[in-house]
Amino acid sequence: MPGQGSHPLASRRDGPLHEQDPEDWWHAIVCACRAALTGLPASSIRGVAVDGTSGTILLVDRSGKALTSGLMYDDTRAADEARRANEAGADIWASFGYRMQPSWALPKLLWLLREHRDVISGARLAHQADFINCRLAGHEVSSDSSNALKTGYDLVRETWPYEVLEALGVPDQIMPAVVRPGMPVGAVCSEAAAMTGIPTGTPIIARDPAGIVYSHRSPDGNWLPGGASSTGAAILAKQFPGRNLDALSAQAAEREPASVIA
Repeated sequence: MPGQGSHPLASRRDGPLHEQDPEDWWHAIVCACRAALTGLPASSIRGVAVDGTSGTILLVDRSGKALTSGLMYDDTRAADEARRANEAGADIWASFGYRMQPSWALPKLLWLLREHRDVISGARLAHQADFINCRLAGHEVSSDSSNALKTGYDLVRETWPYEVLEALGVPDQIMPAVVRPGMPVGAVCSEAAAMTGIPTGTPIIARDPAGIVYSHRSPDGNWLPGGASSTGAAILAKQFPGRNLDALSAQAAEREPASVIA
């Protein structure tokens, strides 16, 4: 039977604000991994992939240390920045088939750059999964095009829209390198192995997180349509306060397979 592990996370919410401490993410990863891997042979671990919430970002330094809080997927403070991003990149976003939303990563990046001018020098953008992958590898790693989509990455040309970023005042060096989902981005370092129980040298694979209905580029160049509710898991705790979510999940599993796909 596969191993399982979990660890709770605390958030700070205030109106449109929703933040988490990135160090809490890493602590949760360590606890969950050690629980999940207890009793499993090291030889059974063939790779590790981190699935983070789409649109959750922060600024980090070159070593991967967090310079800001993590702005979560449903933080909507960047309404003015979303308007600016849509004005500057109207033609490009239209060719992609979407408009920037306040909760998306590019508007939030603009918000971070405005609010944290003191740390811009040498800073890098990191999506939630990038932060964890960097900690696992022990060095800076590439992001993936699915996480980078809401930051404005061009999935067809496979490049950042630098002309739009320049118009928005985003320094080129802040943007991470990007690979296709499913590509290796590093290997687990000895320090992370000692903390998590994941064997040293285990390949770290760029994961394809789900978002709203849009397509993701696969390693072979084909496209994978993806979809999700875009509401996040917090809605479950809100709608079912005090309920045992594991028990509800078990009840839901009894209804599978569903007769329709929405």
